[in-house]
Amino acid sequence: MKKSCKSINQQSGLSLIELMIAITLGLLITAGMITLFTNSKQSYRVQENLSRLQENGHFAMNFLTQDIRMADYWGCLTSSVAITNNLNAGSVFDDFANAVSGTDNTGLNGSDTITLKMAAPSEIYVKQVPATVSADLKVTIDSNLAEDDIILVSDCEVGNITQITNFNPNAGGFDNIAHNTGNTNPGNS
Repeated sequence: MKKSCKSINQQSGLSLIELMIAITLGLLITAGMITLFTNSKQSYRVQENLSRLQENGHFAMNFLTQDIRMADYWGCLTSSVAITNNLNAGSVFDDFANAVSGTDNTGLNGSDTITLKMAAPSEIYVKQVPATVSADLKVTIDSNLAEDDIILVSDCEVGNITQITNFNPNAGGFDNIAHNTGNTNPGNS
């Protein structure tokens, strides 16, 4: 019988060159994966920021749309002509004829502004007719009004705009509103 001998030239394992090529290929694939991950993460951030920007724009447009639609709303009054302004002169409430006005490049830091004039709808009612024009108003309890708020009081034929100078909630079953002359801005005349 003959013994078979392995040839000395036969290799068992990896050579140094093959090992270096394998490591280099592994590093290239790993670098590619890291680059792909980084690009995906950056793309996700950009998409998320764009989504937030669109959402904020949508919110702002809804907010502005509601207010612009309410411009020149005076409750049950059909026109602002029947409103008496009891505020000091020189305020934005002087001119009711222009319910929507704006300025270009004159606001804070040169920004544009829009001014809307209206009465915000509410479920607040005068509960006791005042004896005189200067008497305190007694309105619906829990009215959520506050001192310095500007209010429109109307009986659907005429209206008065005034500023609250003193507010006393739940005073004898009413919210009591004083509207005296004062130094608040704009203040009552």
